[in-house]
Amino acid sequence: MAASSDSCNYEIFISYKWDMEGTSRNFSISLFERLRVEKVEVFLDSQCLERGEDMLPKFIHAIRKSKILIPIISKGYSESQWCLNELTEMVDSYESGGQKILPILFDVEADHVNKHIGIDTALSPLKENKKKNHKQIKDGWGNALTAVAKLLAYTLKEVNGNHSKLVNLIVGGVLTELSCLAAAKYPVGLFGHVKEIEKRLCCPDHVQYFGIHGAKGIGKTTIAKALHNRYSREFDYKCFLENIGTNTSEVIELQKQLIKSISKEEGDVLIPDVGTGKKKIKGCLHGKKVLIILDGVESENQFKALNILFAWFDIGSKIIVTSRFEKILKLACEAFLSGTVYKVDEKRIFHLPKLDEKQSFQLFNRRAFPKEQFREVLDKEVFKMVVLLAEGLPSNAVKLAERLSDKISNIELCQRMLNELKEISGSDLDQKLQGWDDNAKKKRAEFGGLCRKS
Repeated sequence: MAASSDSCNYEIFISYKWDMEGTSRNFSISLFERLRVEKVEVFLDSQCLERGEDMLPKFIHAIRKSKILIPIISKGYSESQWCLNELTEMVDSYESGGQKILPILFDVEADHVNKHIGIDTALSPLKENKKKNHKQIKDGWGNALTAVAKLLAYTLKEVNGNHSKLVNLIVGGVLTELSCLAAAKYPVGLFGHVKEIEKRLCCPDHVQYFGIHGAKGIGKTTIAKALHNRYSREFDYKCFLENIGTNTSEVIELQKQLIKSISKEEGDVLIPDVGTGKKKIKGCLHGKKVLIILDGVESENQFKALNILFAWFDIGSKIIVTSRFEKILKLACEAFLSGTVYKVDEKRIFHLPKLDEKQSFQLFNRRAFPKEQFREVLDKEVFKMVVLLAEGLPSNAVKLAERLSDKISNIELCQRMLNELKEISGSDLDQKLQGWDDNAKKKRAEFGGLCRKS
């Protein structure tokens, strides 16, 4: 039971132990069907598919081409050679390629998995084959089980044994993960923020305004994209205006973009002045359930010109605004709520935190290394300097990775460049990088002059 073709790249790979009683099998199929309803491409490892060593490359290919890997670990899972081989490949893909593993502990505890219970049963049929390195195989399976036992897992216990609730919980988590992956190739730290915002936006019977505040380069646009990906399938009417602050267009152009997105009109929208645009927007939005995301709002006038008021919308509408300025988000919220009894409160604004040291280096690492060369640990001095220069901003970690990616095999060269960057004066990394480029250009010119003299 799998998505359409072998050449297809899957979003989800589900591994489970097929059992005659059908408990974990039925759960796996229920999860598969729910994900397909959500239009998620799923590869479900099933007994319906022929298994054998000649089929293993097909399954390995499916694992490597899937974005999220879901092992459903039941009591018999670690007694199966096939399941353990799949799990080992999943962990390899997770560690080398950065794919996501979402384990489901179906009727076992993490401690059960960590103790490698069942491995000897799986290994027993192989003992007759003298060509196999039994210790190497056992160690590989054990390492995979240990790695998965350390990951945050979905469990039946958290939903009091209710299979249907667990399916719903997993599907919600998967959709959020996919939204984050679509917004950023390496969404380090993104999932937790999106889940927190989802919790605050989980009132389908209300019209909701939500502001996202954070410094330049901290990931506001990426969060906005992830939220758009997560919610857009729920709305017939939606609009995402990206980087409004950096857009030099007049507010009339913003009005036109909003109207065209919501009304789905073809061709140009005629708006002679801001006042006319506000009237058109009211007529366009009135009574509709909409998703509107305004990214990078820099002034109160930008928001007011778009005439987005609480009273226009049908219940379930979501208005999300991002800005570097908390004051702008509060003023926009006041404008949105004008004429209502609702007040601005802190719950309507999410303050996006910086990456911690581990996250900064993890993002740098994933961007700096090609997929097949990905490593978690580099020289400690490089680690310290990357963290220092990144200042907790994802954009800085990415810029450093791009600059160092061709030098990463030479630790001394990396250290020298990072030390030079650290010494260059500048209020932010962009200024330091520009200073480094200027210095390098000057050195090349001086060297060229010396060569000509000689």
